[in-house]
Amino acid sequence: MELPADPEPEPEPEPEPEPEPEPEPEPEPEPEPEPEPEPEPEPEPEPEPEPEQTNDSDDDMRRRTTRL
Repeated sequence: MELPADPEPEPEPEPEPEPEPEPEPEPEPEPEPEPEPEPEPEPEPEPEPEPEQTNDSDDDMRRRTTRL
């Protein structure tokens, strides 16, 4: 079954007009830098625990090496 010939050819769609270029937005003024918050006072360092007293003094170590 043949399609009937179109009596009128479709008119070509008009080309869309080019959109106008948007004007460049003005550069935003830089926001003022926020004042830095005051640094929190550092907590006092904990006193280092004293090293455990060991019975191994230098003399003892020397004695041990001589025993070997």
